[in-house]
Amino acid sequence: MIAQWVVYLATLLVDWQKPLNEAIGGEANRERSICEAIDKFGHALNAYLFSKTQDWHEAENISQELWISVHEKFTIEQMGSYGLLRCRANQLFIDHYRKRKVRSFVETRDEVPEAVTKFDDYIDDEWSQELFWETFEDLDFTEDEKAIFWLWARHNYTYAEIGNRQHMPTSTVADKVAKVRRLCKEYLQKQEETE
Repeated sequence: MIAQWVVYLATLLVDWQKPLNEAIGGEANRERSICEAIDKFGHALNAYLFSKTQDWHEAENISQELWISVHEKFTIEQMGSYGLLRCRANQLFIDHYRKRKVRSFVETRDEVPEAVTKFDDYIDDEWSQELFWETFEDLDFTEDEKAIFWLWARHNYTYAEIGNRQHMPTSTVADKVAKVRRLCKEYLQKQEETE
């Protein structure tokens, strides 16, 4: 009976230490995997980023951002995929250069869009927005896409400013604006062809 309790307690002790050992070993495996990925793909990714930026310093800065984000977000299996690393590098390149398009003199506020001082201006803006979207009522836009496009087109917000207000990456904002622009353009071209 005592031997059974000793075996049971030993099993509990081993089972308790197992997740701890796996966590410690898992972190070591992550570190080893990211070092292998840097050794294996680092030069190719730096060359790819240089081809995009045409500046070694900028390429190295983006490369450092890449490896930090890979360490924080990628699984061990994803670290070994050159395609995923290159996609992430491209996304960081896009975000890096979009950051530079932010106008430093623009004051940011919490409300979206900025509060209008005159009530008539507010009614005019609301009316013009409704009129604009009625023109494209056949197109299926989400309210989020409409709001983002309106802030960009009518209120001259940058992608970064919209991203901060809508709590989304600048690349997502840019993709939504591009989608709305493309679909509106195609819709207007079709309308011209039918007339």
